Amino acid sequence: MKTLATLIMVPVLLSCSSINAQNALEEAAVKNVIRQETNAVIKANYSQWYNTWMHDSACYILRSGKDNYQNLSGWYNINRAYASYMQNPSFNSVLYIEHPDQSDYRFRINGNVSIVTFKEGKDILKVCALEKDNGTWKITGIQIVDVPSYNEGKASDYLRPGGDPGEFDTTNIKIPK
Repeated sequence: MKTLATLIMVPVLLSCSSINAQNALEEAAVKNVIRQETNAVIKANYSQWYNTWMHDSACYILRSGKDNYQNLSGWYNINRAYASYMQNPSFNSVLYIEHPDQSDYRFRINGNVSIVTFKEGKDILKVCALEKDNGTWKITGIQIVDVPSYNEGKASDYLRPGGDPGEFDTTNIKIPK
């Protein structure tokens, strides 16, 4: 009986460690694409940036802060806007972060789709949606929220007390007029 239990448990344990190893590989690959995209924007490297994105009409970028709001829908509009930004000689002078730290990653990977939330820089909260394209992770959407600019608070003030640390509490966010 012990032999039978051992024969059953060994494959189960090996498969669990294999799944965890695969998840770690996928998370590392997703994180790498996100970092490549960020670095490409900072360095105004259009071709590197272009290669991190899925070129699809469902792609989007949503950025919001105290004095701005940007909603780009569809690859055509995203590509046109970012190509224009990166060709502008003053582009790098308007960036809010020179080399942002990215931290507090939270992954949800389900097959060929991934959603990742994380902090970027001092208090920027970011959500990235990615999809696998021929085995390679590509970005399909980015949401960027400059949380403290809404009322000069800290990003941690917007986390739901007692809730999941990655969950926003929108009751304290003031929308600019």
